[in-house]
Amino acid sequence: MKTIYTKYMGPTNFKGSRIKAYDTDGNYVTIPYPHEHNHDDAHFSAVLSLCVKMDWQGVMVSGDAPHGNMVFVWERFGPNERFPHGIYQNRFYVNFRENLAENKEVSK
Repeated sequence: MKTIYTKYMGPTNFKGSRIKAYDTDGNYVTIPYPHEHNHDDAHFSAVLSLCVKMDWQGVMVSGDAPHGNMVFVWERFGPNERFPHGIYQNRFYVNFRENLAENKEVSK
């Protein structure tokens, strides 16, 4: 089972706040912190960027980790069960083809 972790990275003298999404295989993306989103949606934006990069799709469940970080894991459903994009009781439906345009707007 693939697990994606997100980590908040505070500002430095040269870069603003960022969120890094990564897995245990060394795949990762780092995005500027999307201040227009709440905490969960900001972390989900980083996860969505990683899913776009890796061409991953499915339903994810999220949970809180220490220090304001989050963990996302894939949830198994039947082939006909679908969830809308966004948060649904801590479930995220990830379909990069449907969310690509929105994700590009967040990553700017």
